[in-house]
Amino acid sequence: MTKQIHEQLINLVDNQSLEEFISLYSKHSSLLKSYQHTELLFRSCRLGLLSFVEYILNSKLIDINCSHPSTGYPLLFISIRSQKHDIIEYIIQQTNGNINWSCQNNGITCLNEAIRQLDYSTVMLLLEHGCTINQSHLFGTIIECFRQRDKNMHPLIILDELINRCPKLIDKIDREQLTQFILNRSHCL
Repeated sequence: MTKQIHEQLINLVDNQSLEEFISLYSKHSSLLKSYQHTELLFRSCRLGLLSFVEYILNSKLIDINCSHPSTGYPLLFISIRSQKHDIIEYIIQQTNGNINWSCQNNGITCLNEAIRQLDYSTVMLLLEHGCTINQSHLFGTIIECFRQRDKNMHPLIILDELINRCPKLIDKIDREQLTQFILNRSHCL
């Protein structure tokens, strides 16, 4: 029976039938296993369904910082990777989502992913909420300066913001030399 309920809930998420989802979820959520709640939450996130994400999290049956079963990434990281800005804002502003989460395998963080996506608004939101800055973020931004996939959003803006917020990572002389180096290399690419 649990499997059937779970499948029905998945279909309701896929069909974006919020009222029916709420009705079924509120009646049977206590029967679901932890991984089933997780799947519903991440599926809702991937589809950009903020109302579903809010409802599932407000049920308090699943932790905002739970990891995706196959990737090990939390909801905030997946939201940043998927560029689901309304969900990103909700997680950062309305929940206790761990903005400083770091992958145990490779040390990647939510800020690293926002930088990789050249997502200035998410970078700023993370920084405004006290996200920790370290050298990997500077290096990641430097790498993005050379990729320059998005001509409208130059990664130097992000690099400058990181350095302004955490000046101890680089001194003034290094900053000027680094900026000049990146500008020179960017014009050669």
